[in-house]
Amino acid sequence: MSKTLIIEAMVNAGDGHISKAAAGRAVEAFTKVARDTLATTGRFSVPGLGALAVKQAAARESRNPRTGAKMMTPARKKVKFTESSDLKSLAASYKIAA
Repeated sequence: MSKTLIIEAMVNAGDGHISKAAAGRAVEAFTKVARDTLATTGRFSVPGLGALAVKQAAARESRNPRTGAKMMTPARKKVKFTESSDLKSLAASYKIAA
């Protein structure tokens, strides 16, 4: 879902009580708080949705997709998402159309 679609969904969910500009500011503020908290504490959680955490990824051997040559990918930090139990149960009950 794009940022524009999130803003439109917030406006629609607000039953006319929130403007598009206010929804845009809310999305920007939420994103800023999430990034700042993640940068300072290494963890950010949203109740009912899940948590983002900074994790250390080890160096590993990989392959160059163009040449097939082996190379070393250096160790780095990355962000990992862990879903909440509510989100897990929602996903488990979701029916995929055949």
